[in-house]
Amino acid sequence: MQLEPAIRNDLIELIAGNFKTEVVNELGRLVLGCFDSNQAAGQRNHISLSPRKCAGLLVEECEQRGETAALLKLVVEVDEGTIHGRTVRVEGLEEFLAKLIRTGIRYDFKTRKVVSVQRDPQDLVNWGCLKDGREYDLTVLSVDIAG
Repeated sequence: MQLEPAIRNDLIELIAGNFKTEVVNELGRLVLGCFDSNQAAGQRNHISLSPRKCAGLLVEECEQRGETAALLKLVVEVDEGTIHGRTVRVEGLEEFLAKLIRTGIRYDFKTRKVVSVQRDPQDLVNWGCLKDGREYDLTVLSVDIAG
């Protein structure tokens, strides 16, 4: 699965903004079996890479191996999960999923799979998945016309 360039960049930013370099490497190992950002970048292990660089290398490697759907699935499912003993909240996930669906790809929470949208993405009713303990922006408009 090839992602559009804008969505690809959004995925990189989503991963980099929510995970440190060592966690990005761990995500890579979960998806690909073996992943080391330093090795992918051609750098020695004592050189530290930024989370942005590491996330970019991970997304690139997943695209080359055809594991982009598995990476998307993992990022969605790690939300509200535990990594290295701490609860992870993937900030910006709902916005990313909304952008993703406009490209014809969506994550189906019922089947837990990344699927292709068969009809026009604009016709989909997508409330997403609201989670307990999160805050969501909501706008309410009430118009009162008299006389």
